[in-house]
Amino acid sequence: MKAGLGLGFGTLVAYLVFLVASFPAAVVVARWVPPELGIDPASVHGSVWNGSLEGLSVGGTRLGPIRWGARPFRLLLGEAAYDLDVAGEGLKAAGELRWSLSDGTLAVRDLGLRFEAALLRDLGVLPIGLEGTAEGRLGRVDWRPGELPLVQGELDWRGAALDFPARLDLGEVALRATADQDRSEITWEGRPGTVDVGGAMTLNPPLDYRVRLSVKPVGKLDSSAQGMLSMLGRPGPDGAYKLNFSGQITPPPAKSGE
Repeated sequence: MKAGLGLGFGTLVAYLVFLVASFPAAVVVARWVPPELGIDPASVHGSVWNGSLEGLSVGGTRLGPIRWGARPFRLLLGEAAYDLDVAGEGLKAAGELRWSLSDGTLAVRDLGLRFEAALLRDLGVLPIGLEGTAEGRLGRVDWRPGELPLVQGELDWRGAALDFPARLDLGEVALRATADQDRSEITWEGRPGTVDVGGAMTLNPPLDYRVRLSVKPVGKLDSSAQGMLSMLGRPGPDGAYKLNFSGQITPPPAKSGE
């Protein structure tokens, strides 16, 4: 009797998984995806399990095509997992995305990416203008909504420049991130342009962070760039402007009804 009940329950679970997996992705987009993303349901192909999207708009930037394929065995570990391949205007990325069914943690594994730094402002990630091309790989990102992430990987930023409010040539910047179970540390250094930048950021989830930054002029700066650096305070004996601060991020407000 018990064996029959177990077999029946397993069959029901398998059937429900099959229904979800074969559900048309275009129907999901038409019903639940915000229209401001500019997704035409006719450009969505395949199912929730395996499909593609010709494009979407984020912050006025067009991304696509986007392709996904599920990793069904991860369901046995309590995670929904997909292999993703994303292209777009100045962007290419491919890796694995996981979502924990128990606590909502989003995770990225083995993400290779290449993007134009200007995209960070276009997509609303940063309020300042950046130049250059970044390329690298993120081996691990774990992020629980409302908290700081744990990050591990490396990124090389070539032709790096900051344009806010004056332009600073940063040369080539190498970013390296290491992580353990409790915190991440992101360091940056490289071959300088007109300024030499270095430093580190420590992330201690859920909310604590610390930043150490050094900016040292090594080339000729115009008056606008010099004025921008003077906003950082007085330089040290070695000519470098140094900042050291820590704090907590402000979690987003809880939605009404939560």
